[in-house]
Amino acid sequence: MDTDVALFRLAARQHGLLTGAQLASHLSRHRRAYLIRRGRLVPIRPGVYAVAGAPESWERQVLAAVLAAGPDAVASHRTAAALHRLAVEDAPFLELTVPADRRVRLDAVRAHRSTCTVAEHRTWVAGIPVTDVARTVCDLAAVLSPSELEAAFDDALRRRLVSMRRVERVHATLAGPGRRRTRVIDALLSARRGGIQPGDSEPERRLVRWLVEAGFPPPVQQYRVQVGQRSYRVDCGYPDLGIDIEYDGWDAHRTRSSFDRDRARGNELEAAGRTVFRFTSASSRCDVLRVVGAALAARGALPSPPSLPAPQARTAGTPAPPAATSGHRTAPLRTTTAEAQARRPAPASSTTRHSATAPARRRNARSIGASSRRETIT
Repeated sequence: MDTDVALFRLAARQHGLLTGAQLASHLSRHRRAYLIRRGRLVPIRPGVYAVAGAPESWERQVLAAVLAAGPDAVASHRTAAALHRLAVEDAPFLELTVPADRRVRLDAVRAHRSTCTVAEHRTWVAGIPVTDVARTVCDLAAVLSPSELEAAFDDALRRRLVSMRRVERVHATLAGPGRRRTRVIDALLSARRGGIQPGDSEPERRLVRWLVEAGFPPPVQQYRVQVGQRSYRVDCGYPDLGIDIEYDGWDAHRTRSSFDRDRARGNELEAAGRTVFRFTSASSRCDVLRVVGAALAARGALPSPPSLPAPQARTAGTPAPPAATSGHRTAPLRTTTAEAQARRPAPASSTTRHSATAPARRRNARSIGASSRRETIT
C-alpha cells in the first residue's frame, strides 16, 4: 500500500491527476483495474485518471488535456493567456500546442500543431506546462484581432511580464514568409519602437491611440511636471505646450483620499499655468479629439481644430445618442471584459483558481462536444 500512498502524493502535485504511464510504472495491471473498478481512480481523458475526491478546477481540466495530448504538449494561445492572466477573452474550448507530427483529437480541445516546440518557449504555471508570455503573445496573433492582440501585449508590458526584446527574439524564431502572425507582430513591435507605450491602463493607451490615429502630434506618456517643490506624474500630454491629459478611472479614485489628492494636484498644475484635461469612461473619441484638438490649434500645433460633430443636447433622463463621425466609431473609454480580467486578483493558491471567470471556463469547456475538435498548423 506504500505504492498507493506514493502515487496519491504524486497526484496531489498534479491537481489530483495521474497518467496511465505513471500508474503502470508503480502498479500491476490487476491493481490498476481494481482501483478503477472500486472508483478510486476515475478516467477523465484518454490515458488520464483523477483520484476520487480530488477537487475539480479549470486548471485540472487544462492539465488533463495537456497530459492526454502526450509528451511536449503545452497549454497555449488563449488558454495560456488565461493562465498568465492576460487581458484576453476566454475561448469556449481549451487550446494546446503539440509537435507537428502528432494528431490530437480530444473533446473541447483545439490542438495547434507546430514545428517549433522548443523548451525555451515553455514554462510552468500552477503545475501546468504552458507557453511563456512571449510565445503566448506571438501565438495570439493567429487567433485574435489586431486590436485584441494589442491590448493583450500592452497588458503584459504594463505588468512587466515580458519585454520587447524577448518578444522580438521569439518572433524571429517563429517568423515565416506570408504568415499573418508575422505581419501583425511586426506592426505591433514597430509601433512600440516608435514610442507608443502601454501606459498605466488600457483606457489610457486608447486615449493615445485616438490622438495618433487622428493625425495629432504623438503625446508624451508618463512624464513628470515640476511645480515648486513638488513633482507630479501625468498620464500623457504635451509638456512643452503646457497641455496635460489625465484619465480618471474609477478604480484609482474610489477612495476619498485619492479623489482629494487628485483634485489638489490638478489645482497645482492649473495654478502653474498649465491646461489639464480629464477624461473618464464616458468620454468618447469625439470628446477627446474636439477638446485636445482645439487646445493644440490654439497653440499653433495644429493648422486648425478638427471638424467634429458638436455634442447633442438632451433632456433630463434621456440617454444621449451616439455621435456619428466620418468613418470613425465614438466608443467611450469604458473598460472591456478583457480589461477587467487583467485586474483579477491573483489566485489564493497554486491548486485552486478563485477567479470569477473560472466557473464560466469550466462550463464552456464542458459544453463543447466532439464537433469542436480542431487542429491547426502553425
